[in-house]
This record gives sequence, C-alpha cells and structure tokens, in this order.
Amino acid sequence: MLWLECGWEPHTAFGSPVLGCTLFSRLVAELARRHPAGVLNGWLAGYGAGRPFLVVGDPRPQGHVPRPALAPHEFAKVVGVEPKALKSRRWVPERILEKPATLWLESAVRDADLLALHSDETGAQGEVLLLADDRTGFSVSAGRLTHWPLFHYAPLPWVVDVLVDTDRIAPEIVLAALRHVGATGQGAHAARGLGKFSVRAAKPKRWRHTSGGVAYCLGACAPPGVPTSQGYEFARYRTRIIRGWSGASNGHERVEHAKLPFLVAEAGALFSAPAGNSSNVFGRGLGGVNEPLSKVDPRAVAQGYAPALWVALHPDPPPAPPGSAAR
Repeated sequence: MLWLECGWEPHTAFGSPVLGCTLFSRLVAELARRHPAGVLNGWLAGYGAGRPFLVVGDPRPQGHVPRPALAPHEFAKVVGVEPKALKSRRWVPERILEKPATLWLESAVRDADLLALHSDETGAQGEVLLLADDRTGFSVSAGRLTHWPLFHYAPLPWVVDVLVDTDRIAPEIVLAALRHVGATGQGAHAARGLGKFSVRAAKPKRWRHTSGGVAYCLGACAPPGVPTSQGYEFARYRTRIIRGWSGASNGHERVEHAKLPFLVAEAGALFSAPAGNSSNVFGRGLGGVNEPLSKVDPRAVAQGYAPALWVALHPDPPPAPPGSAAR
C-alpha cells in the first residue's frame, strides 16, 4: 500500500481525541456520500479478510512516533536519569528507528521538549500536546445543563499516516474526502463547531525496515491470532467503541451501524509476526460474517488495522569468542 504522510493542522478544539479508527469511519461515510453504492462495496470487499483499501493512523508530531508499549524494565537502562523522569518520555525520533526498540528510551523525548522545540515558531506553551478541558463545553438537554471535555492539540506540526491501495482507489479521492471531513468537523460534537482541521501536503513516506520481525504499530489495531515461536506481544489494551459501515441498504442510503465495543491494542504496540512479512499494515479488519458488527447487515466493517513498521526488539547478541563452542 502507498504510505502517505499528511500534514495535519487542527483549528478548533475536539470533542474527543482524534484516532485513526474514527477517521476511517468518517472517511467511509464521506466516500459513501460521494460515490455510488457499487463503488463503495467494491472498496470494502475483503476488508475483514486482510485486504484493506484504506488504513489511517493516529495523529503524531512530525518526525516522531509513539513510545513502544514496553514496560520500563524491558528497555535498556538509561544512565544518569531518574526512573520517574523516564515515564514522561512519550515520543521517539524517527531517526533512531533502525536501532532495536529496547534502546529507544534513551533518545525519547517529553511533550515539554517538543513544545519547547516549536515555541519560538508557534508560541506553544504548556507541558502536554493534548490537553483536556472540562470547563467550557456545555449544552442544555431536557432542561438540564450538561458539559463534556474539550480536547486541545498543541500548535506544532502534526501528521496523519494514510495508507491507500492504489490499485483499488486513487489517493486523490481519499485526500479530497479527508479535507472535507476537516472542513465540516470530526468526532464528537462536530455539529457544534468542534473538530475542524486542515490537511497540508501529503508526501509518500518510505521507512527503512529492519529484519527484526516485530510489527510496531502507529495506531490502534485488533491483532490477528498468529502467534509465533518468539511470542512477542507488548501492548496496552483498551475497550473501544467501534462504528461499523457497509454499503447501500436500499439502493439509495448507506448505513452506519450500531457502535459496539472491541478490545484493541493502543498505538505503540509490538507484535511478533511470521518470518518474511513485509506488509506495512498490521491487524485485522473488524466485522464481516465471521465477526459481525451488526445484526442488520453482516457486511459491515470497521478498521482494525494500523500502519506498521518492522523493527528489531533486542540488539543482536555479541559474537562468541573463538574456541567457546559447546563441547
């Protein structure tokens, strides 16, 4: 699949954090509005069977990826830094991804470091890149005042990874739909003016994969049940409400199906994979006849894939000294 790194610039607060799986659902809705049902059904065919036409990652700071979901003791020891200070190092520079993942923590940076890096250009202030504020979002429903958290993204360069199967859909079609989503609003309370963003230049991204055989995910995913002899699985799981989509129900309308909870691995998960796997996506499509999202239409699907890099987990062991072979 063609990997596009899209410049992503938020313009308003959001009613919920922006996630690749929710962007996928919103994009499918927009594609359904723009194209005939038969075209949409053709794109969705095989999505739950390992043939995605579109995969969207979570927003991330430009030039950085999320810290892998390794426990602190799994990383190589960082000399001269207190363990408590290491917990806030959430972002890994792209330049060190060729090293084994257990060595990344030494070069990882904090939210505050990224904000300081861009403060002279954007005036970014504070300590966190995504700030929740529950004091300003409110509405009146059934005579009662209700409020919800607002999420503010720090003013620094962000990117969203969009992977497209160019044999099935043109990247320009996906990008046009993504720009429309940004103009109309994404996520919870978009109808109240939240969730606006713009998409800047989309550039093909070429990562230098290693031969480590470990899938490092840049978005939430539903891992397939393909354990290997190594059995690597480092992930933080959470239950996420997934929205499913399918083609036309009556020849004129597309259907958004009920939201259902699924257990997914958060961005930064590491999984072992079969030898020789070089795909740039990992996971499985949710839905379809084997794992229905909807009792109304068994064809409904949701994104369970994530953009993936192939990395090494541990450094190669040093060569054995001459004459030390087992006798």
